[in-house]
Amino acid sequence: MAIAMCIEPRTKIKVLRLDDNSIRPEGATAITAALKTNTSLKELDLEDNDIWTPRCHSKNIGDEGTMAIVKVLETNKTRIQLSLSFKVVGPEGGMAIVKALKTNKTLQDLSLIGNSGISDDMMNEIQTLIEEN
Repeated sequence: MAIAMCIEPRTKIKVLRLDDNSIRPEGATAITAALKTNTSLKELDLEDNDIWTPRCHSKNIGDEGTMAIVKVLETNKTRIQLSLSFKVVGPEGGMAIVKALKTNKTLQDLSLIGNSGISDDMMNEIQTLIEEN
């Protein structure tokens, strides 16, 4: 929750690297809520993160976590770089990414390396949308 305070609207932080942490659901929720109104953060790195849930104890953010994070992209369009690499992003998370990229035209760099749950067709669609930004 303390990290969410760093990205509240009144702060001027531009880069937030939270790779390889154990972020619990309440932490992810707080970060997502703070991102909705933050206009200074340009880069968010959640690579290789272990967002723990009672149902899933593996190192992944999952579709639910992916959908919460990319939902922010639909409303806050200041993010330029986002890393969700090495997660288990499935088809639902991939579809959420595609939906967000159709409305967000500022995201220029999205890293999804190591996400075997996203089909090649969906990955191609995501790449096309990023290239159009």
